[in-house]
Amino acid sequence: MIVAAGRFAQNICATEAFQEAWPDGEPLWTIAGICWHANSEAGADRPKDAPLYPYEEDFDEGAMALRAHLIRERSTSVVRKAKEMWKASDPLLRCDVCGFSFVEAYGEHGEGYIEAHHTKPIHTLKAGSRTKPSDLAKVCANCHRMIHVGNQCLEIAEVRSLLRQP
Repeated sequence: MIVAAGRFAQNICATEAFQEAWPDGEPLWTIAGICWHANSEAGADRPKDAPLYPYEEDFDEGAMALRAHLIRERSTSVVRKAKEMWKASDPLLRCDVCGFSFVEAYGEHGEGYIEAHHTKPIHTLKAGSRTKPSDLAKVCANCHRMIHVGNQCLEIAEVRSLLRQP
């Protein structure tokens, strides 16, 4: 841990902002002094068992707001049909990207749960477009988010190649 802290301090000392703020100081001694000063100030009237960083902000949430959004319609029927087909061939409904199964992980509570990902991006569909169950892929919630992270739509194979196995 001390080695990691030392490397962290060295990285901070190498930044342009640090060099501008303390141009004449011995970098590691300056960092040590800042840390000691902050800890001694924070700890002056702090009980021994109190957390080092007791300050936690809270944020307003839960207010009601009316918003209007234009969305593309989706068919729940095609998802239902796809899940029926998937269950017939893979009762555990394993994710096509990582192989995760909700029923294996959560037991009865996860039975029948899997998300359906449109392999043809919905934003490219025109009114009246038709979707078949084979246009959908079964994905767990994590992989589904990774497919769409950053306003993009990666292919199943792309996300699979990004996945790091332990």
